[in-house]
Amino acid sequence: MEKLFTGRIGRKEWCLYTLFSAIIFVIVVYLAFALFGGKSFFTGPLVLILFILFFILTLSFHIRRLHDLGWNGSRVLLLLVPPFNLFLFLAFIFMKGQDGVNEYGA
Repeated sequence: MEKLFTGRIGRKEWCLYTLFSAIIFVIVVYLAFALFGGKSFFTGPLVLILFILFFILTLSFHIRRLHDLGWNGSRVLLLLVPPFNLFLFLAFIFMKGQDGVNEYGA
């Protein structure tokens, strides 16, 4: 689990990973509701487990993107503050990562 939050990913990888994981999450949740129905005993816990897994995966992508920019992963908490979350997402998309090796990897 430690390797999940270490290292770096660039702009392209971050965008593709984020888009791909969101699409997969939506499809799997849709299938869960289609198979078990909204009132089934299995739907709630299944969707909760999927959400937790999706959240951890997304958090990992964001932290590794911050590492690529040379920033500490704790700045991911800025995503919870409305004016800063827009800045952070724009930085994720448009800012080039540090060239060469930084303190978070190659």
